[in-house]
Amino acid sequence: MIFPLLAKEGVRGRLSMTEYFNKSKYKQRRKYLRNNPTKAEELLWSVLKGRKLCRYKIRRQYGVDEYAIDFYCVKKNWQLKLMEKYMTMRNQENMIKFGKNSLIILEFEFLEYEMKLLKTILMKLVK
Repeated sequence: MIFPLLAKEGVRGRLSMTEYFNKSKYKQRRKYLRNNPTKAEELLWSVLKGRKLCRYKIRRQYGVDEYAIDFYCVKKNWQLKLMEKYMTMRNQENMIKFGKNSLIILEFEFLEYEMKLLKTILMKLVK
């Protein structure tokens, strides 16, 4: 099982996906983040959307618990977070809890080393 926290049974024995993913409680915040991207998010999304970089569908501002992951691939259980500054240890632990393949990149690093980091992202997705 990819997500150990989804072991709880939902309605009629199904897994309760909305218990952890895309909670309606945080929908407005995810929508705001999608509509107001940073420069780095905008550049990266132009490459990731529409399966341009790889054959996998990437979702933007995907809700995991109370967090919004900038870019997420459901099929590969892969997530990428662009950070303005370093994230707290608690935030890092929560990202790792929900995805085996977590990648955290500082925005200024992405803007400075865009091509090199795109290769790193592609390698993580293809693994």
